[in-house]
Amino acid sequence: MNKAASVARAGARAFSLMEMMLVVVIIGILATVVVVNLAGGADEARRGATVTTISQVKGAITTYYTKYGSYPVTLDVLATGSPALLEKVPNDAWSNPLVYIQPSDIQGKAFNLYSLGQDKQGGTADDINVWTMDQPQ
Repeated sequence: MNKAASVARAGARAFSLMEMMLVVVIIGILATVVVVNLAGGADEARRGATVTTISQVKGAITTYYTKYGSYPVTLDVLATGSPALLEKVPNDAWSNPLVYIQPSDIQGKAFNLYSLGQDKQGGTADDINVWTMDQPQ
């Protein structure tokens, strides 16, 4: 081995165990931040998909009313009528059936339509109601 190569090797040093552990901890923290942000985005995407589904079902209910002069008793009527206004009765983005109440439990509304939301419980803050879903949360 020549003297120049020997000097170059002596000047180079490897990472210490402490430096390697610090790098691993930093990568772990960054990964946690990314996962938490992606999980929040998934919830918002599910909410948006459910709002779209509720809007489509509301449109089918309105079309039914225009055609027959009354509101459907159940959502199943929208998928089984002739012609069917929905291919099938959709679930929300959490795979829960939509809740349809006719006559409505809301004063001044002919019907109520909502999703139980992520927690699958009615009457909680994450419910998505046809009459309030466009309001900021």
